Amino acid sequence: MPTIIITGASGGIGAATARRFRKSGWTVVGTSRNRTADWPLDITSEAECRALVNRVVDEIGSLDAVFNNAGYAQIGAFDSFSLDAHRDILDVNLLGAMAVTAAALPLMRAQGRGTLVHMGSVVSHLPAPFMGSYAASKHGLEGFSKTLDHELQGTGLRSILVRAGFMRSGIAGHISFASAEDKRSPQELSVQHSVETALANADDPDVVAQAVFRACTTANLAPVIDAGREAKTLARLSALLPRRAFSTALRKQFSLSP
Repeated sequence: MPTIIITGASGGIGAATARRFRKSGWTVVGTSRNRTADWPLDITSEAECRALVNRVVDEIGSLDAVFNNAGYAQIGAFDSFSLDAHRDILDVNLLGAMAVTAAALPLMRAQGRGTLVHMGSVVSHLPAPFMGSYAASKHGLEGFSKTLDHELQGTGLRSILVRAGFMRSGIAGHISFASAEDKRSPQELSVQHSVETALANADDPDVVAQAVFRACTTANLAPVIDAGREAKTLARLSALLPRRAFSTALRKQFSLSP
């Protein structure tokens, strides 16, 4: 019975992915920041990440896949956030995924097999106004995943990024704002409301769960999988439309002036 670690598994995409893997007979180690959870984990702690993998080895015996899903978003003007706020989102979204990966890699190398899947976003290759640090974290994660995949060629291991657009994932409850709503600028409020509307009408998290399962069970995949209608549509449009036309359409999506 294969085993997968899923970070941020208490809700949204993580929970949907856990259900998908359990349905197919996998053992799921679903982690959460909640210290009372079965598998508590602070992904920003290198020591906790190593301890988790050691516990998996002791209690289960092997590790076949990791899904680095945990993360959160920020909305607000770049200079309205403190440097500590920027540092925190990078610590969680990027360095946290790196910490879990670093803990899992020695075991996977020894086994000669394993898949590392990372929760990417369309903002890793498209601008996201008023989400600078979130975009930076996803840019970094995509670069890390693609680079690692090259390093792992010939080892029996893979690193794959699942890139998604808006999902009904519960991330709306994990958005950090720089200021109270009554103190946000009209542009910030436009982006906030556009994001909330998009999330309410977005794809179900099962779309990502299916993509993650495919990444872990299918050979010879590309290093990036676009999951969901929005991610696939934006990938096509960004390749086909002139830069100015695409930029105008993107600003319209966020209810910003051309």
